[in-house]
Amino acid sequence: MTDEIPESRLMLSEQTLHPWWLLLLWGFFTLIVGGLFLFNPGQTMAFLIIFLGFWALFIGAAHLYHAYTAKDAGNAVLGIISIIFGLLLLLNPFIAAALLPFVFGGFAIVSGLASIYVAFAAKGLQDSQPA
Repeated sequence: MTDEIPESRLMLSEQTLHPWWLLLLWGFFTLIVGGLFLFNPGQTMAFLIIFLGFWALFIGAAHLYHAYTAKDAGNAVLGIISIIFGLLLLLNPFIAAALLPFVFGGFAIVSGLASIYVAFAAKGLQDSQPA
């Protein structure tokens, strides 16, 4: 019998960084946050734009630093795109205000569903391992 891992578990390994229940909690948290952003966009707009603008700038700078230290062109491209995205959010808040809650809410829901799936897959992988 072969020791092949089914395709649905390819993203998991024996060295999963987080316990399955933490991924499950994260999945439910992101579902709730996504729902709040989709159903209350007016109340969360200013915080969302400022937070994501600065977050994108920070992530972009981190990608550029990694690209410089590791000589990685892919991270340089991601860094530049992230910085442009962050600047667009901070410099054009009205356009971002119109579109961003729906993009973020949809992304959060998809991310939450993916986290819940990975949590149950990690639990199954953990349960199937000999003690």
